Amino acid sequence: MSSNPLKQSRRRNLELSIKGLHEKNQLFFKHASPLTDLSDLKAAPTPLHFAIIELLSTEMAYCEDLKSLVDVYSGLLFKSTEYENILMQREKELLFQNVLSLEIISDKFVKRLKEYLKSISSTTGSFEYDGGGLELVLGADLKRLNLGSLISRELCDNKEYRTQMNSFIVTQQFRLKFLEHEKRNGGVLFDRWLKESDLYCTRQDRNGDAISLQSLLSKPIQRFSKYPPLLKRILDEGDKIWTPIQKHELSVCLIKLSQMLHSCNQSIPVENWPDCDSLIFAEDEPYSFVDHGELLVEFKASTDMLGRLLEAIELLSRSILNFSNESYRYARAWNELCNSSMEDGCTLNGVAVQMCTPYESYCDKSTTQLRTAIKLVAQEFEDRIIKRLKMAVGMCKDVEIKINSRQKLSKSYMLYTSKKESNSSWRRSAQKYILLDNRLKDQLPKLKAYIEEFCIGIETETGKALLQWVEIYAGQSSSTRSRHVSEIVQQYRDTIKMSGMKFH
Repeated sequence: MSSNPLKQSRRRNLELSIKGLHEKNQLFFKHASPLTDLSDLKAAPTPLHFAIIELLSTEMAYCEDLKSLVDVYSGLLFKSTEYENILMQREKELLFQNVLSLEIISDKFVKRLKEYLKSISSTTGSFEYDGGGLELVLGADLKRLNLGSLISRELCDNKEYRTQMNSFIVTQQFRLKFLEHEKRNGGVLFDRWLKESDLYCTRQDRNGDAISLQSLLSKPIQRFSKYPPLLKRILDEGDKIWTPIQKHELSVCLIKLSQMLHSCNQSIPVENWPDCDSLIFAEDEPYSFVDHGELLVEFKASTDMLGRLLEAIELLSRSILNFSNESYRYARAWNELCNSSMEDGCTLNGVAVQMCTPYESYCDKSTTQLRTAIKLVAQEFEDRIIKRLKMAVGMCKDVEIKINSRQKLSKSYMLYTSKKESNSSWRRSAQKYILLDNRLKDQLPKLKAYIEEFCIGIETETGKALLQWVEIYAGQSSSTRSRHVSEIVQQYRDTIKMSGMKFH
């Protein structure tokens, strides 16, 4: 028994609620099926009842939190004409892109769980319940309960849930950092949107804290992390009444959820160099004033450098694959020539043997571990380097969209400040201009510095992958292939120099 007074108080309240409900529905419990033993229901609720009630009630509360995110916060942001322009489309998607899918999945899971509990009810006939699920758990025949199969089908084996949950966890740190940044610098409209949404959601969560956008955005990870210990508790409590098959399926479900949690934790980037998603959402730091035109020129130079670096590494990756494929075809041709000569009864002289033997060995290795190693290097280039560069280039393009929007709004700002136009439309355009101008002045210097650091990290990773590929060929390359390897490496060095980077 826990010594925490708060937990003891909550447990007593839950026991009293169940006891009151049990006494209130005495007639309900008298309609027992002659095929079912209801002695366990007439007794006090068991720890297994408490565990399953907690699973259902917290899942329902979690679903309600997601509905608040979708209907209130996201609804006002996307549908209200007053707030629809306070964030860019990509920023809106960062906050809410996974929430809608998770809300649909959670709502479906709650409905399926309630339907399942009702289907294994120990009573005959239909009955009403208050929506909280207490009657469903008390009326269910827990000996027939097979939670493992249900949760595996709705969550563990649900590809959509795994994808959305993993994406939500990976982007959570950037999401919260962006939210904090906007709360400080988003302006009057952003603050009004938050306060109005908070007002519509006025209530307290299970811990007694006031509901806020930040607390609601933390709910999916909190709920996901709570599944393994709660299922372990249910498994322990049901150990005496369940069959080996029921316990096995719940154990498998527990393992799957634990593996999913571990996989999501592992997918969070931990590199020493900055991830591209963190470029725009860096912490605020004071910087000396720089003319806006100079900022744009420096930003353009940085984005051009990113583009050239992406082209250089894509060319390097293609060169490695092409060279590896050509080497394999060349070695196989020599191998076939040697084998056909031997089959025709031809005798190879010493020079021919010296030429064929290494190619035969190389061809044998190429069909097994060598080609596999080359594919791994190519995958390394694609996953760890090229994809990251493309994401960084995409985010820079989003900033360019803001720059273009600012330029389009500059005329409205000039007309409004000179009082040549004073209607509400011009005023809103002027406010948007000021908001974008302040954001760009704040972001561009830090973005330039992070791009430079990001490129150095990318170059380091590229050098490691390139060295790995060179080591694969070391010791088994002919002089001709060694020369080609050197040419590819030198080509990469020359391209890097042209992009303005320093080769380390």
